[in-house]
Amino acid sequence: MYWPVGVPSVFQAKSAPLTGLEYASMALEEKILALRRLYNGSHFIVLTSRRIYIWQSRPTVVVSCITRTAISLTLYGENKDVFVKQDSQFAVVKTSLGFLFIYSIYGNTSQKLYKFHYSHSKLSVFDFLDSYRSTEYDFLYPKFKTMIKVDSGLLCILALDEFLLFSTVNPPSIQSFFWYKESNHTVTSDPIAEMDWIEDQNVAINDMIYEKNMDIYIWISLNSKAYFVRRNSYIKSKNQGSVKNWTGICFYIPETEEEYIVKADINMHLSLIAFGCKNGKVKLFHYKKIKNLITHLHTIVLDSFHITGNIECMAWSEDGNVFFVGFRNTWALWSAYGCLLSSALIAEHTFEGFTEEIYMTGISHVLWLNEGNDLIIISNGEKSFGKLWKLNIARAIPYSSFSSKNSINSILQISDRLLVYKGYEKSDIDLINPEECHWQQIRIPLDYFRNNCYIKYSAITSCGQYLVIAGYHGIAYYSFVSEKWRIITKDSNSNFQVSGGMCWYHNVLIASIQINNIYELKLFSRKSTIDDIRILSAINMSIPVCSITLISENLLVYTQDNSVLQYLIIVNNKKVKLVFVGSISLKDIVYSSKSLRAFTWCFLTDQAQGTFINNIHIANIIILLDDKLMFLKPNKNSDLSMKYHVYLFSEKVEHFLFVNHSSQYIKPSIWAFCGTEIKIWMDFSNTIIEDINTLGNQEILPNLNNDDNLITISLDFYPIFLLLNKGIILGIKNGITWQKNLDYFDFKINTIAKPVLPYILEKYLYRTRIEESVILASKYQSIVYFNHMLELLLHNVLEKEISFSKESNDLLLPRVVSFLKCFSQMLDIVVACARKMEVSFWEYFFSVVGSPRDLFEDCMKLGKLETAAEYLIILHTIEASNNLSKDIIRVLENALQFKKWKLCMELFRFFVLYNNDELALKTFTLTLDIFKNMPLEIKE
Repeated sequence: MYWPVGVPSVFQAKSAPLTGLEYASMALEEKILALRRLYNGSHFIVLTSRRIYIWQSRPTVVVSCITRTAISLTLYGENKDVFVKQDSQFAVVKTSLGFLFIYSIYGNTSQKLYKFHYSHSKLSVFDFLDSYRSTEYDFLYPKFKTMIKVDSGLLCILALDEFLLFSTVNPPSIQSFFWYKESNHTVTSDPIAEMDWIEDQNVAINDMIYEKNMDIYIWISLNSKAYFVRRNSYIKSKNQGSVKNWTGICFYIPETEEEYIVKADINMHLSLIAFGCKNGKVKLFHYKKIKNLITHLHTIVLDSFHITGNIECMAWSEDGNVFFVGFRNTWALWSAYGCLLSSALIAEHTFEGFTEEIYMTGISHVLWLNEGNDLIIISNGEKSFGKLWKLNIARAIPYSSFSSKNSINSILQISDRLLVYKGYEKSDIDLINPEECHWQQIRIPLDYFRNNCYIKYSAITSCGQYLVIAGYHGIAYYSFVSEKWRIITKDSNSNFQVSGGMCWYHNVLIASIQINNIYELKLFSRKSTIDDIRILSAINMSIPVCSITLISENLLVYTQDNSVLQYLIIVNNKKVKLVFVGSISLKDIVYSSKSLRAFTWCFLTDQAQGTFINNIHIANIIILLDDKLMFLKPNKNSDLSMKYHVYLFSEKVEHFLFVNHSSQYIKPSIWAFCGTEIKIWMDFSNTIIEDINTLGNQEILPNLNNDDNLITISLDFYPIFLLLNKGIILGIKNGITWQKNLDYFDFKINTIAKPVLPYILEKYLYRTRIEESVILASKYQSIVYFNHMLELLLHNVLEKEISFSKESNDLLLPRVVSFLKCFSQMLDIVVACARKMEVSFWEYFFSVVGSPRDLFEDCMKLGKLETAAEYLIILHTIEASNNLSKDIIRVLENALQFKKWKLCMELFRFFVLYNNDELALKTFTLTLDIFKNMPLEIKE
């Protein structure tokens, strides 16, 4: 996941000197019109009305520039947009007069730019530049190749591998220009009128998107109808006559003009299509690869249209986990399924008067770079001419091994730094305090970061003392004790890379590595120090490994052919080795290995009872396939072949966690984050066992998404930690603060906590499981905020039932009160809850929990004077003041007896505030003879 952090950097290329003729034809300041990636983001193109810049992304500098002459601008028109061929060999510039300028992109490795010369005593700044290899740059430049004149009205362009594709208005058609065709680069045309699958054949195509890995096109017509399109494998030729090159189907028709599509983008990783509409809303569609079907998923709204304005740009991150939307008046960053991660609207101050921070008030262009570590944005403000802002991004490194222990070991990468979560080491109060710093910052070694600016995998030992990271080359170890790094980039004198994940088994690192085209599972042993790392053993893999999961002593390996292999970790005579147990195939369920995002196994009986053997052939499998969380139950056919019944937990799942039988707090459960809410399936394994015993051999699937098992918790932050021993979910919420007296905004990461225990207890009590609820809650009694969690339980139930009839037999509040009576804190919880609710709720509330008078008397009997004092406020509201004066004196006398001076002071203030009767006040003061014994510092 991604969050902006720190202060954005701003860049601006200085304009070259202009001749007198150029001054007459061009403004001194040029607005940026387009951004495009080059070479997987190592470079990018910036287009203005008369110039083409090529920038290097890290560090961000200009490496070349082409300026068009005034005569060229007059004859062919100003630059309007630029498009780059997918392999970055060509760039195509569209002009205002309908011309296409095609440039070849060349790189001259012999010519270096920005080469620094300095003495032997280098300054630290040059050492830093050396770490980026930025003391010299390769010369990358565009060179004019050819030009195409489009007379029929040019609308949109796609620069593909084989040809340049563009649409025209008069007549409506799709035309192709082949890059390498020998017949003088002829242009072929496919008239829209000959495409019978297009509903309005007299309407031209206004926008086109192509996704190479999915091999699909999305066409959007001028009347905003969206088509799912494929290109036939054969190409129209003279001998073939009239051949249909394109086939497609319409899948989106706007109901009103407000739903017209203004921007669109495709997410190949999750098979999602995003449409930005004219009304400022974002519609997400899901592409089902097997059925070739596109369905509407959901609609995302940031705020009302008069606040956001039109959508001006949109872009998915390179891994497809987030998407950025630039509006005319603001911007927003969402997770794939709708969790708001950051937005200019959350800033603490308004933007009036901030002359330099105009990127906060609207974005016209956006570009992701460096695998999502950097975000280039262009403001649509009047003073943004030639300026680029680069947002530093904190990226959550995904778990390379699926394990419940990983839920507390989240790691963020910010450029050359790592942030490791250490909040679980703090006290209970500090843990839930958002002002506390919960992260430890670690600098990545420059020698490793030079070739590994993108960290793909990470793993932390269960003891929390050692960290290992892996980029594109080798691995790097870090010791939290010695604060030292150890880098390993070669194995048997050959460079290797981690290609399928890694995990710790005690002090042994298990990694899936690739050396050239050889794939292995390798075991690295760490001895007493970080420098003493040895290779224990290796297993050759015939097929590339996609991911690995460690569960106890079992290593599950998912390979590219949709197989799951089980290895048992054997420790014998201080030697560790992997023993193959068996394998299963998921080819009938998983259509592509890239679609399987996470997996683990699950057994339906208690591990502690030893009623099963850990074997992949009899295990249930939980997988996250694209956005679908699925449960696979094995079932052997009569021919002994293995088949699976597939159960769907939920869709729109971003990540999930399985809590197994070894948990000391709750029974086996599945936790899934679905964009804006957490879904928890409690005790689902018991439900499945009961259904299996009831149904026998009938192939009827139990309903895993029913109300009896499902708990739903709404969230306004992105969850990344589950601390079961604390009963909370921790997540990250972006904050934007204004630095006083400095004209910039600072992006911060705030750690937010939300208790989950109240929701679990509510579900237990709803199912009349009071005894289990008491047992579960008792495990958390030592936590400082235990009372607060039970108070939330009481408040949540009250809010749901306040409109119900008192005569209803299905009210939950009486069960909650019976549950609370099992704890000595019941009186404190009730009064704390009552003081935070509306007074209109009191009648129903106290009719269930007991009258305030009785609760007050219970406090007096138990000596809970502070709690009794809180009940006085409630009694003052609902009873006569005469009785209240007597109650205050009773509490005061006891407080004086036990020398609780601060309580005495509060009671005195309370009495003076609510009693204006001079006689009553005099009577009250006469009873305070002992008040003079109060310590002097308390009196003051």
